[in-house]
Amino acid sequence: MAHTPHYRPCDMVKDIASDYGVLVPYHQAWSGRELAVRDLHGDVRISYDMLRWYSERVMETNPGSIIDMVVDEKTHRFKSYFMCFAVWAYGYEVGCRPLIFLDGSHITDKMQGVILAASALNGNDELFTIAFTIADLETYENWKWFLHNLKKDLLSERPTVFISDRAKGLKEAVPEIFPMDHHGYCLRHIKANFMIGAAARYQKSP
Repeated sequence: MAHTPHYRPCDMVKDIASDYGVLVPYHQAWSGRELAVRDLHGDVRISYDMLRWYSERVMETNPGSIIDMVVDEKTHRFKSYFMCFAVWAYGYEVGCRPLIFLDGSHITDKMQGVILAASALNGNDELFTIAFTIADLETYENWKWFLHNLKKDLLSERPTVFISDRAKGLKEAVPEIFPMDHHGYCLRHIKANFMIGAAARYQKSP
């Protein structure tokens, strides 16, 4: 499993049948894979429980970092976590152009959720992480919360250009938190969304 992290239970069933002539039910293969992943990487739920400990260590070793964690008041379950190391904020201010890319990516493990991130380009045109959030959903409320924390990280008030794919909530949240800055849209995503929308309208047309 350590060398084949994407080894699927269905592949395990086929390989065991081919190598040993034993037919293993799918649910047993799935359970075995889950145990192997847990032994190698630990329990995902325990990792979330360790966020408070991790935050304390970060503040000890990198003072000035911005960390914020939200827990649902009713269920007491994890909702979102914001992280920006002090060195990230400093690196952006002294080594990057005032151009920030905003994007979200879905987490595919059993806990699900999304990663919301702000990145820039350094002097070598390489992606430079400024801050990220782990959240339950990609929503207007979570993007607004993320941008509010991001604004606290920025060490200066130089004019900034934000680039995004107009994901859920971003179109409204950016001008609300950064009303004096510019917000542009990624051309590749605009083109892709246009093609998808055009195809859907074509299929609906008589």
